[in-house]
Amino acid sequence: MKRKILYILLSAAIAFAMWFYVVTTVNPESEETYYNISVVLENESVLHSHGLMILGEDTPKVALRLQGNRTDLVNLNSSNITLLANLANIYEVGEQRLTYTISYPGNVPNNAIEVVSKNPQTITLTIVERKSKEVPVVVEYAGKLDDGYYADTQNQTLSHETISLVGPAQYIDQIAEAKIVVNLDGRTASIDEKMTYTFCDAEGKPVENIRQVEASVNEIDLHLDILRYKEIQLKVEGISGGGIVFKDNMIQLDMTTIEIAGTEEALAKVGDMLKIGEIDLAKILKDSVLEFEIKLPEGIKNLTNKDTVSVAVDIPELETKTIRVTNIETKGLPPSMKATVQTVQCSVTFRGAAGQLEVLKAEDVMIRVDLTNADPNIGSYPAEAIFNTSLFKDIGVIGNININVRITSNQT
Repeated sequence: MKRKILYILLSAAIAFAMWFYVVTTVNPESEETYYNISVVLENESVLHSHGLMILGEDTPKVALRLQGNRTDLVNLNSSNITLLANLANIYEVGEQRLTYTISYPGNVPNNAIEVVSKNPQTITLTIVERKSKEVPVVVEYAGKLDDGYYADTQNQTLSHETISLVGPAQYIDQIAEAKIVVNLDGRTASIDEKMTYTFCDAEGKPVENIRQVEASVNEIDLHLDILRYKEIQLKVEGISGGGIVFKDNMIQLDMTTIEIAGTEEALAKVGDMLKIGEIDLAKILKDSVLEFEIKLPEGIKNLTNKDTVSVAVDIPELETKTIRVTNIETKGLPPSMKATVQTVQCSVTFRGAAGQLEVLKAEDVMIRVDLTNADPNIGSYPAEAIFNTSLFKDIGVIGNININVRITSNQT
């Protein structure tokens, strides 16, 4: 049995030796076909510099039938045969036919191989205009938030406001914008997400079947505040003075409520009413319309898009009278300091009923300056008018009274 196996092995070795002899010595020349060899396209950047590009992303493939020594042919395959086509000399759009060069790996000399056939003989490329442009990023909101929530779409932020595109002109020309669609259904928290976009035409419709368009970014970071909102009252306070006792019907606001949005915590701090200012009636001579700015705390948004409120002030019909008062005194100055009143007389305008003003005289009024917290570096101090009888309790002063006082040390 062992002898039989030995004979079989010996016969196989002899057969292989004879085959090898025939292949390498008796018939060293042979032919072989290599399929699906990729053509490498050189100088594509030069083609781009001409404002051109190749339409289509498929790599050209070639089949080669080669002849040569069998020992060389066995070292070749579709992956190590290099085919090169030069794009540098293309200057026009349309179909372009290019020849290609053939080279072999380093262990196979080029002159040892003969090309029997090439299929195809040349490659055909479709050349088109290459174009670039910037398109805006547009956000479209769909769906509806739950009641009590507000999306601040006017102040959204995007990581990129525009996108740079480059590609075939026939596709680039169709694109007018990069659209992001955000569904707001059921959202209760602010959005901080990466968003994908769709290329759309000038009418906002998606552009179909575009190819080889390269974009500078593939995703856009979007931030959108989604906040709670509520309605609050606006309030302007009136301060009695100048002979007028404030009543609510003296002022009319052109807008009494606004809607605001913010976090739950921020809205709670605002409450249900916001004071936007006050009116000192002692400083107003006649019916007036005043403007007050709506100032909201940090983190609160005004949803009305109106930042001011007009307030009409209705002043009762009272008389005015200006008197030069010479009776001026000071109070509250520490004993270590000395005050010298430099204002000899002060013109004061009073407002009130005609009968009271008619009998009011200069000797009925004293100007008092409070120097309790006086600063020697300051020369002018606010003062008040004091009546020496309750007969004039309904008369008020219009405007401010200021008295010049020089303060020095008693030691000097």
